This record gives sequence, C-alpha cells and structure tokens, in this order.
Amino acid sequence: MENVYLWNTSLSAEQEEALKTEFPQLVFDFGFRDDKEEMLRLSSPILKNDKQVIASGEKIVLEHKMKGVSVRYTMDDTEPDSINSPIYTEPLILTESATLKAKAYKHGWMSSGAATFKFYIRGIEPTNVELLSHPDPMYPGAGVRSLTDGIIGNPNLHDYPVWLGYIEPAEFLVDLGSSPQSVREIKVNYLVNLDNRAFPPSSAEIWGGNDPNQMNKLSKKTSTRPTEYVDTQVEMLDFDLENASYRYYKIVLNSFGPLPKWMKREGDSFVFVGEIFLY
Repeated sequence: MENVYLWNTSLSAEQEEALKTEFPQLVFDFGFRDDKEEMLRLSSPILKNDKQVIASGEKIVLEHKMKGVSVRYTMDDTEPDSINSPIYTEPLILTESATLKAKAYKHGWMSSGAATFKFYIRGIEPTNVELLSHPDPMYPGAGVRSLTDGIIGNPNLHDYPVWLGYIEPAEFLVDLGSSPQSVREIKVNYLVNLDNRAFPPSSAEIWGGNDPNQMNKLSKKTSTRPTEYVDTQVEMLDFDLENASYRYYKIVLNSFGPLPKWMKREGDSFVFVGEIFLY
C-alpha cells in the first residue's frame, strides 16, 4: 500500500472518510487534528535546583514552561489539590528535611501528575569520618566520601559510586572534633533493591563517646526481613538521640546474611549505605 500525506488541509472529517472509502488501496495521513473538545494534560512542574542535599535556609525554585499555569504544592507528603493546597508564587525556603509535591493547573487543561522532590538539610559537618569496616570489593562506592558527598543515590543504580555495599557489618566512626555540637538526631540513608540483593539492615546501632575505644550504645533499631518483593526505593534510618554531646559516634549496620529461600537464589543479602546526616 502507498501512503498519502495530506497535512494542514481544510478537509472536513467527512471528506477525509470519503477519501478513505473511495481509495481503499491508499493509506491517508491527515496529520494532527486539533480537537477543541479534548482536554490535554499539563506537564508536571520542574525543579530548578540541581541537588537534594541543601543548606538550611536554601531556596527551592519551581517553574513551568507554559504561561498562565498555576502551580500548587504540599510539604506534608499529601497530594496537592486545586482548592486547598497553597499556590507557588515565590521560592520556598526550607529549614528542615521535607518532601515537596507539586502539580500544575490551568483552565481548560487536565492537571499534571504530581512531581515529587525530597530534600535533606545538610546538618552538622563532621571533622572526619572513618570506615571501620570496608565494603565488599564489588561495591566500593567512592570510599568514605560516599557518606558525606551530599548526593542521594538513585535507587535503580546500586553499583553507582554513591553506594557502599556490605555483606559483613558496616561500621563507621564519625568525629565531630574537640568542640562537638550537641546531636539530637542521626539519619542514615540506605537502599532497598531486592532484585540486586539490597535489603534493609537487619539491625542498626548508634554508639557515642569521647574516646573511640570506650563508647556507649545510644540507640538500636531492628527490622523484619521482607517476605516478598517490595518497591525499589531509597529509605532512611532515623535515630533520636535526645541531644547527645559526644565527640565520636559509631554507626553499625548489619545485613540479613543469606538470601531468603523464597527468592530461590544463591548468595548473600547486602546493605547499601549512602549519606549520613547529623542534626
């Protein structure tokens, strides 16, 4: 069959159908037809910031390329709506970690899907961070820099340099220097990607002290090993320390060991660690 292109003509829909009936041996392409009754969906708002880890008070800038669009947002992890959600009119200023969701609205158009952006406040800058145990040779990341480089890893790129992969316990020593600030909270960024053997930590501990050889356990968390495949995502362990005042903090993350039988695979589970935050 031959193709016939009749773009930007004044033919009506009835005339187009008549041509198709009269010449069934031809394939007609009439190009795009603007349906005035059809509502098109807006594209989502765009984030102009180029990083997720930001300083307290840093401005968050959103934009939309189409004129006359209203952008509404939320910062409590709920979906924006066209009535109750605040309208974005100027850059937002964050003083704590938050999840920003934004949608675009315009009369005569369908609203956009929600664009979701997670931001993490940089927090206290350690004087030094040391790897007390080394990652598996297959997943060395960028060494100790992976823990403080201000980059949140992509959940689908487990072998990217932002991730340190451990089968054996992951142990890190954080040094806040000779005049340490009080620490109320420690957050540890980790990966869940079961297809690539990245599991949550089976347990995690925070130790503190003014001598790295004499430390006290400040907090411990445990988790249940998944019994089925779960969504690939970046997660955060959150430890409340109630204003601890130590120079040194040791972070210990343990893996689940051998893969569960339901996966029908050989090998061990990993813990993939990214950023460490102190507040």
